[in-house]
Amino acid sequence: SGPHTVLVAEDEDLVRSLAERALRRQGFQVRTASNGEEALQILQADPEGVDLLLTDLVMPGMSGRQLARQAIDIRPGLPVLYMTGYSSEVVDRHGVITEGLPLILKPFTPAALVDRVRQALQGSDGDGAAEGD
Repeated sequence: SGPHTVLVAEDEDLVRSLAERALRRQGFQVRTASNGEEALQILQADPEGVDLLLTDLVMPGMSGRQLARQAIDIRPGLPVLYMTGYSSEVVDRHGVITEGLPLILKPFTPAALVDRVRQALQGSDGDGAAEGD
């Protein structure tokens, strides 16, 4: 099956490149998009080529939730991990986050990001396709 491919959708260049570098260093393939539309184009072109969507919750244009919904239409079962700089209280009050949404708060360390990505990928391997590390 080879290395997992993570699609990173993040409008802030700095955060996007940090995430990309952290994941590449751990052997992941990474595709990047600076907004939801771009991410959907990448997915439509190669739905099976993406194993996880890592998206910012709040982006100009399309939100991370909207992106995730459309991404899952294109590739059913696609695991999604959200990033946000907002504390969970703020997010909850605006009803953006539902309980149990896979989420990592910014700023995060590269190690924390890689951990969360691995967890999100493991959670999705319910079909017996998982192989040893």
